[in-house]
Amino acid sequence: MKKTLIFVLAFLVLSLTAGCSESRSAQDSPRTVRVACCEETVFQSFYRDLFAAYFPNWEIEHIPVFNPSGNGVNPDDPEALREWLESERPDLLIVPEYWFRRLVNAELLMELAGLSNRDRSIWDGLEEGVLERLRAIGEGKLYGASAFFAADAIYYNADLFREAGVPLPEGPMTWREVLTLAQRFAVPGRSEDDPAGFHMRWVTDSPYDLAMRIAGTEGLRLADSQGGDLKPQTESWGEVLRLVTDGYRNGAVASVPVSGRETDSGVVFYPEDMERANMFLNGKAAMTVGGPDLMQELKAAVSFELGIVPGPVHTHLPDAVGGFALGDVFAIPVTSGQPETAWEAIRFFLSERMGQISARLGGAFNIRPYVFARSKYPVWKGDPDYAVFYGLRSAPEPEQPLEGSAQAAFDASFRELFNQEIESEGNVLLAQWRDGN
Repeated sequence: MKKTLIFVLAFLVLSLTAGCSESRSAQDSPRTVRVACCEETVFQSFYRDLFAAYFPNWEIEHIPVFNPSGNGVNPDDPEALREWLESERPDLLIVPEYWFRRLVNAELLMELAGLSNRDRSIWDGLEEGVLERLRAIGEGKLYGASAFFAADAIYYNADLFREAGVPLPEGPMTWREVLTLAQRFAVPGRSEDDPAGFHMRWVTDSPYDLAMRIAGTEGLRLADSQGGDLKPQTESWGEVLRLVTDGYRNGAVASVPVSGRETDSGVVFYPEDMERANMFLNGKAAMTVGGPDLMQELKAAVSFELGIVPGPVHTHLPDAVGGFALGDVFAIPVTSGQPETAWEAIRFFLSERMGQISARLGGAFNIRPYVFARSKYPVWKGDPDYAVFYGLRSAPEPEQPLEGSAQAAFDASFRELFNQEIESEGNVLLAQWRDGN
């Protein structure tokens, strides 16, 4: 299987570069390159094969960023990050967005402008929303590049809309528009067998989690640290509270909590539990929200006509979508001994050739939750529905006054406060839901 995968990747790379006039002499020269990335199994199953296929004369030394024991370097400790880079001396970093942010804040990355000035065309055609997010993290400068990204989209069951005589959704839509449209399915006398207006697996089963998704799209933060006091932004959060509470009370939002089953090895979710949790896939909900991974899952399994529109978007910014996230970020540490070589690798991973390869690989490996950061991806994939993710940007990111364990503790307190507010609104259904869990 391993040799087969390498052959497939090599074939894709060679076939897509056939006839290309660009010289490969620099890429083909033998060298040893140290790459810090992910944990061993992920690197072996994806990145190593790509390096082997496109840079066959490079010897790649992998430095795991994570390890199964969980004893890796702490990205929240700038000094620990600095010591790790000085000790391991990676030439290239391939890290999650969270790590990238910490490395930028610790001033441990090279700005890419100096290396990319002669290759400025590499940025042409890259999704502007991805570049905007990277520049925002670097306060206007590019310290990294990402070839993949994810964003939310609204999926709907066109058959259910027609049966109910409800007009099909037209995007982009805000959360309020989504839940208002979902209310059209909350008819009087509705039974459990009747379709719900909206269900989002693992999210709408918790009012708090749905509220957090809405707040994330609207750029709300949980607390205000001005003056040293922590308090929810009452006016904005009050609107979220009313929207969520009304959604459950009027029957627009469905809740199907799945708790799993206790076993000697812990809580286990069986296939029937997972299937029960996916109302939209089963044709029991008219709308849901999710990213590219949900797109792949639905297209492989649904038995109804699937529709997709952009959103949910920010109330006042119709091109700012929720759920926007970067895939792995490629960056060069200030300690790199081969920044030019690292840039050669980054150029390949950002290239149209890599985009075509990722489209042909489909949902394989760790790229499953993402789409490639070039708008030609839907064409390469042969599926225009994927265009729903392009031409958008990240919703405003809320500033978090706390980090780490302090933020987690505050989140837990706010969850309790939010639930108390829901009870004070008199939402009996939600109170019953919490009592049963």
